[in-house]
Amino acid sequence: MKKFPTVPLEKAIEQTTNWRSFYSKIYSDSELLNNIDPNGEDIFRGFRIPLDDLTQIVEVINAYNEDENNKEKINSIRAYLSKRTDDVERLHDIHVMLVPVVGGKDISPDIIGKDDSIYGRDLLEFDKMRGVVESTIYDFTTPCPTECDTKSKLYSIKSK
Repeated sequence: MKKFPTVPLEKAIEQTTNWRSFYSKIYSDSELLNNIDPNGEDIFRGFRIPLDDLTQIVEVINAYNEDENNKEKINSIRAYLSKRTDDVERLHDIHVMLVPVVGGKDISPDIIGKDDSIYGRDLLEFDKMRGVVESTIYDFTTPCPTECDTKSKLYSIKSK
């Protein structure tokens, strides 16, 4: 049995198609932009995250967790959607900021909407070298379609 669940390809295609339709409808219903094609280049699809950047955040997490002074450990990462500008017509500057999360329990349907402390707290800064406090908010993603695999089955489903 796999420790981390994966998504079957057909389900992933269905869900990414649902996202593109949802995103297209939001903008098409607004006064900003009309008739965005769910398979067009204006649809925001996802993020590319370089492996070296993930390694960097894992190194910070390991340093925090190895410090005996930290009673609660980092056991997850929270992803926040962000936009570099407030220009609502600029669609390609959406990013993900990743933040280590200290403490918290596994998420299950039984606890959603209850005490927020069970989800852990964001670790926004960390003193990894005595006296040097650094941000632990990481934004090293590039949005898709800026850097996409346009031939991927998850990119779009075109009618034949």
